[in-house]
Amino acid sequence: MSQEITAMQLISDTLEKLGEDERSRVLTWAMSRFCAPAANADPTHSGTKDNPQKPTDDAFSEFADLYYAASPKDHGEKALTASYWLSLENGGQSFPSQDVNSLLKNLGFAVPNITDALNQCLREKPATIIQTRKNGTTRQGRKLYKITDAGVRRVQSMTARGNQ
Repeated sequence: MSQEITAMQLISDTLEKLGEDERSRVLTWAMSRFCAPAANADPTHSGTKDNPQKPTDDAFSEFADLYYAASPKDHGEKALTASYWLSLENGGQSFPSQDVNSLLKNLGFAVPNITDALNQCLREKPATIIQTRKNGTTRQGRKLYKITDAGVRRVQSMTARGNQ
């Protein structure tokens, strides 16, 4: 029992030094790292028969839960994880790179160049993300992306690895 009290005191002392947003991120990470997922959640379930590119995953109620479970190692994996979440939210439809960037920024894990991170995913074999459209003719034209089945499997593999 004394080890539990000591751990609780250490956690309390550490969290009190953080701001509200930082504290929230730390607690979300700790919950995803140390608490077993819900018994009915199946993080390996991918898509539907009618739309295999549409991931369906009830294991994560917020993007932060998914992000910390996946533990992305580089900018490409960060972009892929955010893309997976956006695909969950919008039923497998295309999404703009700005939405990927916004998710990561709001969580405190911005990447320096979101286009480079998404291009990293485009270059993978097989590609984990594809570009579906570009609006505008300039180099800075808005691009739309979509996660591929390989991308869905990769994120699910990352979350399975993170929950071990």
